[in-house]
Amino acid sequence: MHLILSASGGFGGGLAGMRLTCGALLGGALALGFLLPYPENLIAVRILKRNFELEFGYTFCKDLIGSLNWHPYELKKFIKRKRICLEIVGKTTLWVKNLSINKPKNLTISPSCYLPQKLPYFLQRAAKVFEGGLAYTFDICGIVILKIMYVSLLENKWPIPLQNVFSMIKSHKIAVDFKKKTGSLFCKDIKGCFSIY
Repeated sequence: MHLILSASGGFGGGLAGMRLTCGALLGGALALGFLLPYPENLIAVRILKRNFELEFGYTFCKDLIGSLNWHPYELKKFIKRKRICLEIVGKTTLWVKNLSINKPKNLTISPSCYLPQKLPYFLQRAAKVFEGGLAYTFDICGIVILKIMYVSLLENKWPIPLQNVFSMIKSHKIAVDFKKKTGSLFCKDIKGCFSIY
């Protein structure tokens, strides 16, 4: 279990502090990928994302809790808003629990996205929910999420806060470099993802 927590260390701040898709939603998607078989987990993630949007109105961190500046003072203010994050994580956890108990019906989906084998098998299997940008909703590219999970896994031998900060900084650099290379972080905007990794 600590490997899953370690691998998701870069999800905070809206994926590596980029203020994009909420880390709670990404973590919930990873949990569903771990708990449910493929492709049922894709349907569950779509339902989770829909519930998230209906409850909170947004899926982006910047819309949910405001801005994040990497200046230490601003970072402290951002961290103090954790009450909002705790509420979001709590509700997301309940949805994940309910979706894992009340499994959605199977759906045949032909994969159109390839995530390279970089993680331990059980994590790689769970990470398939990020295909097509969060279960084919064309959200953040699954390849950048996979890269961030890989770095977080290497960086965070144990999920402790200080190591998570280092992981977040490295993950942020990965996301920025990825965006420079592809022009976007979103699956819908990236063409030819096979050559990215």
